[in-house]
Amino acid sequence: MTSISTRRRLQLAMAAVLQRFSSALVEAGRVLTAGAPGLAPTGFTMRLPVIRSAVIAAAAAIAVAPQASAQAAGVPIAGTITAVADGACTPPTLSGPLLSWQCAGGTENYEGGLASTADAVFDVSGTFNTRSGATRTRGTQTFTGCVQDACGTLEWRWRVTFSTDPETATVIRGQGQARITGSGGGLAGARGSFTIKCLPEGCTYSGLVFL
Repeated sequence: MTSISTRRRLQLAMAAVLQRFSSALVEAGRVLTAGAPGLAPTGFTMRLPVIRSAVIAAAAAIAVAPQASAQAAGVPIAGTITAVADGACTPPTLSGPLLSWQCAGGTENYEGGLASTADAVFDVSGTFNTRSGATRTRGTQTFTGCVQDACGTLEWRWRVTFSTDPETATVIRGQGQARITGSGGGLAGARGSFTIKCLPEGCTYSGLVFL
């Protein structure tokens, strides 16, 4: 209802502009050709239909714009993330209170709005503060699966910061963001982002994907 009302308001506004513009052009042509009658067949007034057509085309394009925006509305996604494997990790290094590590080829499974048809593969690097328990992670991930009826691959970059128990490294809570950076197959051209939230029992996600 909102997009229809918006288009109608734009159409009415453009119609008013068109009327004023056309009237001004006709009057200008009348003034010019009054002093030079021979100008009319090939001069200013000959171009009035062309200019009028251009204005009409612009009005039509503006009137359709809200509809195009509505069609591009994002698809809400939400669901759970289940860890499958950590992948191959390098030996951690300790510098002051910070323990750093990297892992490659880890796998997870997505359920919900992002529906995995194969394990999502990720690389991750992170630091764990042995004094405070603050943990910062970042990485990349390739998702294979479906969003609604469209199936293909998505790639994204993500960051998640955790509060953890400094003695046991048990997750208390975590939150971060993932942003789509690439896509393929039936999901080619997809873009969007989602929030990741983690508690001791697991992680969830929610966001929007634009197909």
